[in-house]
Amino acid sequence: MAEFRSIRQILSIPNFGVCSQCGKEVDYAEFILVHKNRAYLFCSKACFRKWLRETRVHYGD
Repeated sequence: MAEFRSIRQILSIPNFGVCSQCGKEVDYAEFILVHKNRAYLFCSKACFRKWLRETRVHYGD
């Protein structure tokens, strides 16, 4: 998970790392979400949806 100071800057987020939900190491992220200046990486849509249900994060408009 990475932290960012300003959302107006151009972000370069690696698409490999550890899934924020299940902890599995992935070579290519299925989904990346930047929320409250933090980047969350997910290995699948299922992990992303499970994480959303557990954290109750609201994103989008």
